[in-house]
Amino acid sequence: MNDVMARRETLISIVIPAFNEEGNIPRLERELLLAVEPLSYSFEFIVIDNGSTDATGELVKEICARDQRWKYLRFSRNFTVEMSITAGYHYAAGEAIVVLYSDLQDPPEVIPKLIEKWLEGYDVVYGVRTVRPGDAAWRNKAVKIAYRLIGWFSDVPIPNDAGDFRLITRQVRDALERCPEQNRYMRGLIAWLGFRQIGVAYERQPRNAGES
Repeated sequence: MNDVMARRETLISIVIPAFNEEGNIPRLERELLLAVEPLSYSFEFIVIDNGSTDATGELVKEICARDQRWKYLRFSRNFTVEMSITAGYHYAAGEAIVVLYSDLQDPPEVIPKLIEKWLEGYDVVYGVRTVRPGDAAWRNKAVKIAYRLIGWFSDVPIPNDAGDFRLITRQVRDALERCPEQNRYMRGLIAWLGFRQIGVAYERQPRNAGES
């Protein structure tokens, strides 16, 4: 079996938390597929709907009906984005799992770079935001301060300017599944678990539709 065929048999899961993102779902499908379909892997796309009150669910169901790689899970109410990620990790079947927010502020075209680092042997590849265009200057500064305070008070190093946009291996996911915490800070938990980790810098994009 050659390398390309072996990769085609390797599944990568994309976990997509969503809440009231009807204005972004069509663009999400288009830009995500454009970024990953040239890659020599199989993909599944798992949308976790955190109790949306708009047409998010209907739009995702339409995608699922025409593309069996897409899956849809809806919460009965808003259980927070941390639980969306937890559920997505639980149901993901891939050898590697990427979390991508449905607002597309974390650009899908960075996903191949995350995969490259995974192939180099890293178990956790997290995105590092270099800029946050579209956000007020005071908010950018407040976020930077918040990340640094969290890191300062943490027992283990937590990467600065890193959000939930990251790739983890199935081994890391299995370790997360054994953590008993109910109120989760996923970035901190993944840092606490250890494993081989590295960051990939990228420029965060402004939100085009919906509200943060």
